[in-house]
Amino acid sequence: MFDQASGRSHLINIVHWATTNGVGYRFYAALPIVDSRSYKKFKSRYDPLAEQGNATAQFNLGLMYDKGEGVPQDYKTALKWYTLSAEQGSAFAQFSLGLMYEHGE
Repeated sequence: MFDQASGRSHLINIVHWATTNGVGYRFYAALPIVDSRSYKKFKSRYDPLAEQGNATAQFNLGLMYDKGEGVPQDYKTALKWYTLSAEQGSAFAQFSLGLMYEHGE
């Protein structure tokens, strides 16, 4: 489902979130960041949104911690963000939680 070797999963979620929430102008600025793989800068754009309860930002932070992209790999933190996103109905987060439980992470 995700191409974890690249930033495509992040890009897909940015575009999806931007188009469904009418704030694309905030995220189109992040597209060059994905291309340069500067995940730390990318993460800084998601942190405030995730703290405000944005399910897509929460999922993407979970993915970053799950895969160790731009942050140290931390399954406990990934679980936190995936759970918050899944509780809001994110199918991506629900799927990712299922995989974590299946793999015992």
